[in-house]
Amino acid sequence: MGRNRVEDMDRARRLREVRVALYGEHGGPLLAEALRLPYRIWAGYERGDTIPPSVLQRLVEVGGIDPHWLLTGEGGTQPHREHRRDGPVPSGPRRLPWGCP
Repeated sequence: MGRNRVEDMDRARRLREVRVALYGEHGGPLLAEALRLPYRIWAGYERGDTIPPSVLQRLVEVGGIDPHWLLTGEGGTQPHREHRRDGPVPSGPRRLPWGCP
């Protein structure tokens, strides 16, 4: 497996960590909705498909995740259970739900 593919799979693992931390094990459809994506597209990102920068930006905004950690796995903020959101995804402008700037 080439280096890029390994990096893609590592990033996919981090995307899954974000989803589980924010919405739970079966929260893929909720996260996809928050990102304004079809769930099948999000599922592809968790399998290692290339994620466009615009989606990464929305994920950082919705999840409050450190973009450096998300892209590289180094330093930064990893998703935590206390950031998990239960209940419906809010409509309107996306704001970080736990008071992060």
